[in-house]
Amino acid sequence: MAESHGHTVAAWTAVAVMFVGFLVAGLAVVLAMPWLFWVGIVVVAAGAVVGKVLQMMGMGQTVAYQDHHDPAYSGSDAPTERPLQPPTSHESGSATS
Repeated sequence: MAESHGHTVAAWTAVAVMFVGFLVAGLAVVLAMPWLFWVGIVVVAAGAVVGKVLQMMGMGQTVAYQDHHDPAYSGSDAPTERPLQPPTSHESGSATS
C-alpha cells in the first residue's frame, strides 16, 4: 500500500459517515425496525458520495494510474506492438486435399 493511503479528509469523512450508517442499520436489525435499517443504508451510500465529492474538491488523494494506457508511461510491462503480417499458406484456411 501507498504511504499516504487513506490519510485524507475525504477518506476519513467517508469512513466516519459510513460507520455511522452501519451502526444505525445494525441497531435497526436488533430493534426490528426495517425503516431505520434503510435509513442506515442510505447514510452508508451518502458517505460514499460525500467522500467522492470531497476528493473531487481536492481534499482527497489524486489518482495516478501508471499503465500502458498512459502515454507518459515508459515501464517495461507496456505491450509491444508488432506490425501485421500477411498469413502464411498454412494459416490462410485453404484446404487442398
